[in-house]
Amino acid sequence: MNENYIKQLYDDNTGFRLHYTIGEFAGKSTTQYLHYDVELSFIYFIKGIGEIKIEGKKYDIQDGDLILLKPSELYHCIVKDGTHHERLVLYFNGDLVKNFGTVGDRFFEPFYNRNDGFENKIPKELIEKDKIDVLLLELLELVKKPTDTDKLVSQCKMVEILSKIRKIIGDSTVEKIKSVDNKIINNVIAYINQNFHTDISLEEIAKEFFVDKFYISRLFKEQVGVTVWNYVIFRRISAFNDLIRVNTPIEQAYLRVGFQNYSNFFRLYKKHMNMTPSEYKKKVSNK
Repeated sequence: MNENYIKQLYDDNTGFRLHYTIGEFAGKSTTQYLHYDVELSFIYFIKGIGEIKIEGKKYDIQDGDLILLKPSELYHCIVKDGTHHERLVLYFNGDLVKNFGTVGDRFFEPFYNRNDGFENKIPKELIEKDKIDVLLLELLELVKKPTDTDKLVSQCKMVEILSKIRKIIGDSTVEKIKSVDNKIINNVIAYINQNFHTDISLEEIAKEFFVDKFYISRLFKEQVGVTVWNYVIFRRISAFNDLIRVNTPIEQAYLRVGFQNYSNFFRLYKKHMNMTPSEYKKKVSNK
């Protein structure tokens, strides 16, 4: 795994966090795992050509593109080997607009008012047209060493960015970017998302869709970026974390999402989350 890059997290802001990454990535460093965020987020790709797979749907990424994400979407980002890469990830929640009343919820509509994996991409041309790229780079500078005034200004810029995104998505004259996807895999993912908490298996999935299990296995890995089993694990872990954030006891939560014994769950959780379930519970309880 290539370590020739820098990650910086700026989280001393009300209602949002900014994650800035710059450097050289190896494609192999991002191909074995999925990501998911516990908050609404978007990724702005400043430099570095690659692709992103969201719930089995692929979007090609060019410099200047922006990707919208909601917590229910599992995604998988690939950067070409040896590519200089630079991106901003913005995570945000209701605290950002809590003083706006119910009107504040409208800023989140572009993220929630669509199906998982659909209409995630806003291309460079629209980002530049509305000067969202300028606002994002100004926001990055503001959060690096913020004064009290800078913090307030950064909140205003963040809301302005969300307002412009909402305007673009709501414009009926704007042609929506379609993903490259596969109908079979779309159906398989929908089936897994409905049944991950059960004793699901590759054989069961293949039988459900009247296809060979080896064909499904190969096609799923190509389209989603991970194996069927790894996708099930990620979906269970994300559901477990959702339960923990609403104070469900660990000993109940892991069973409810489909894990059948604690030792196996503990091993997989620590492998994929880089922390224990108890550490995660403590982390979210302190927020």
